[in-house]
Amino acid sequence: MLGAGLIDSVPRQETGDEFLLSADRNPNAAGARLAGVEADPPGSRLAEIVAGIESGTITTLIVHGENLAQHGLDSALLEKLELLVVIDTLPNPVTEAADFLLPGATFAEKRGTFINRQNRLQRLNQAIPSPGIARPEWQTLAALLRELGDSSEYLTIEDVFADMARALPGFAGLNLSKIGDAGVVIGEPRSGTTSGSGAAAETPSDVAPDSSVVEKQ
Repeated sequence: MLGAGLIDSVPRQETGDEFLLSADRNPNAAGARLAGVEADPPGSRLAEIVAGIESGTITTLIVHGENLAQHGLDSALLEKLELLVVIDTLPNPVTEAADFLLPGATFAEKRGTFINRQNRLQRLNQAIPSPGIARPEWQTLAALLRELGDSSEYLTIEDVFADMARALPGFAGLNLSKIGDAGVVIGEPRSGTTSGSGAAAETPSDVAPDSSVVEKQ
């Protein structure tokens, strides 16, 4: 993502019954792992991000939908950054510390996909419009890529998924229409595809490796 050197998500582990409730309360943990935006185990790169900010080797941080003050990144630490970009829907100490605060969209305000605990890829449909100038995060990230000189053209959510299908073998041969209302189990053979197929996408490197991203799933 944006050529960042370190990417991770915040873990949310609670008691589960392995029937209706999973112990992992991040709703798209499987999707985050597949896309490479979650460490194994989740959150294990956060300490490295903290250490990098303290030492000055990390100077830029992009935070998407997380109050990192609850996870060891307090305002004193964030002040050491040269640039803090935050995409969020609600105010918190991290949004107050941001150099640039960009309005995001809630799950009900955007289209997309997620992978459930049965490894089934399902579509997420927009239920309500976003208020004001808020927009889905993919649009904000696509705009940042353009400003950084990247040649990628993401005009619709279909363009984003098509790029994911080229880059991620688990999505090979899929598009949003083929997922359908019932979804598709990732890893099962599909007509017209070969197991493990898929082209490797080039990672944009316009942001120097002294940057990091913390993602909400």
